Amino acid sequence: MNYSQLLLGLLPPVSYNRSEKAIRNAAVIDGNCLDNILNSSHRKLGVIAPRTSGNYLVRWEKLLNLDSSGKNGQQRIQSVITKINEIGGLSIPYFTQLAASIGYDITITEPQPFRAGMSVASDRLTAYGDAIIESIFLI
Repeated sequence: MNYSQLLLGLLPPVSYNRSEKAIRNAAVIDGNCLDNILNSSHRKLGVIAPRTSGNYLVRWEKLLNLDSSGKNGQQRIQSVITKINEIGGLSIPYFTQLAASIGYDITITEPQPFRAGMSVASDRLTAYGDAIIESIFLI
């Protein structure tokens, strides 16, 4: 079913004559526009992932500064996916390595969460080491 038929089906039969030429023409024009949007969105969804990007794989390679010479399609897709995975995420090792790559030696410490049965309401969740900040959290 296309959007033209769907739009005509949404019209109340008592209020609108669905077979009237002007109403049918408006439904066809609007329906064609919606069909084009749907088809375009399906193409865009395919471009999001390198495996389904088709001809847009070249754009992925350009974005990630990859060389595709001498590689077949599967190797090119694999190199794009590998490069995306190298970019990192929210992991401590990623940020430690990133800081090291620009000359900083950092340590990231995660605070322990409040846990039922182990923590009580008066327990301090974190110490900031700054008197001004800590004064905000005094009860």
